[in-house]
Amino acid sequence: MYSKQQSSSKQADVRIGTDRGILRLQFSKRVSEQFYHKPQKYFGLGGRVDSPDNRSWAEGIARDIQTDIDYRNGENFDITLQKYLEIRPSKVVELPGSKQVPTLGELWGEFVQWKVDNKQIGEVTKIGSYDNNYTYLLNNFSAKQLTEALSHDLINDLTARTANHVSVKKLLRLLSAMSVRAISQGKLHHNYFFDVAKNYNPPKKSNQLAEEEDYRAYSIEERDIIIKAFYASTKRSHRHIAELVEFLFLTGMRPSEAFALRWKHIDFDRGWIKIQTNYSSLTRKETGKTKTNVVRIFRLKGQVKLLDLLNRIKGDEKADDLIFTTVTGKRYSLGRMFDAWTASDSSRDGKEYYYLGVVKQLAEQGLISCYLTPYSTRHTFISIQANAGTDLGLLADTCGNSVNIIMKHYLQPDKERMLSNI
Repeated sequence: MYSKQQSSSKQADVRIGTDRGILRLQFSKRVSEQFYHKPQKYFGLGGRVDSPDNRSWAEGIARDIQTDIDYRNGENFDITLQKYLEIRPSKVVELPGSKQVPTLGELWGEFVQWKVDNKQIGEVTKIGSYDNNYTYLLNNFSAKQLTEALSHDLINDLTARTANHVSVKKLLRLLSAMSVRAISQGKLHHNYFFDVAKNYNPPKKSNQLAEEEDYRAYSIEERDIIIKAFYASTKRSHRHIAELVEFLFLTGMRPSEAFALRWKHIDFDRGWIKIQTNYSSLTRKETGKTKTNVVRIFRLKGQVKLLDLLNRIKGDEKADDLIFTTVTGKRYSLGRMFDAWTASDSSRDGKEYYYLGVVKQLAEQGLISCYLTPYSTRHTFISIQANAGTDLGLLADTCGNSVNIIMKHYLQPDKERMLSNI
């Protein structure tokens, strides 16, 4: 380290440290406060791992910085550090016996499979978040070798995006973790994503806007308009799914839970619905557990509309039969629900046909305030119940939520309320 180059009477202002095996510069309190106006300043070195060659390279940078700091109280010191970093890359020695750099796709594919094999992510997460989201963001770069130039292009592409910021931030962290793993295997020499993964801070929406978008709900009147429109549709498939739509609005159940619901899960004598599994539209399998891995009970007492619906649709079905199936007797999925709710297309006799879904059409006709996705059935139920004075503990237990979430996102405060005069 540089401290060995200094006389014993003087403490170095620049030291070499590490953060999770990655080299960084650490400045003394004096320099941190004088030049950066903070108690402690760190500076990452491009994601380079702590190897003997890279440490030697970093110590050379530290010596150059210390020289400028010592000269006339830092007169020549470049606080951006570009002056010192730009002259150093050629001095970094590649690891011996290096092989051809693998492609981004090869490294990413191996990394994702490793996470699956080690049970860090499940099959649903792999398909939904990794295959359909992160891998999609990497598509234009996957076939190319992960060089420094490619990493810069990829980073620029990701950070320039004006949407999907949460996914980009998560992906950058995953790419950094992927690189650390590849370095440990001798497949890469540098972690090009370390600094950006640590420092990328996309603009955040205000809490009010985020909550408005994520937890919007329909009013009771709009809920009833939607339900009636499904039953009155000219399309058979829309009329057939009306019972499922009404059920979701009246229970707040997640669609995936309703897709897996069987008659054996309803006990009319005891007056409850047991919610204990769900169906993944991605893997096309029942998971054997709910989203929160907790079995819930929905109590039927006092739920006149819901009981009327269940009695209307109950016939001579067997206990193991699904409660809701399509016109052809198949299980419902999110895709089929979105077709009826939002829109669908098909081709026939060489022609393309596009059909507006029931809710999308109502919104475009101005019969409801706006278009919301099928998940709004759950938000609508919770919002209506919470604002009608339902016990929040019971509501949270019924919906598999928390009282804090309900109070934060669903309960509309009465602005006319006053504190008691006591």
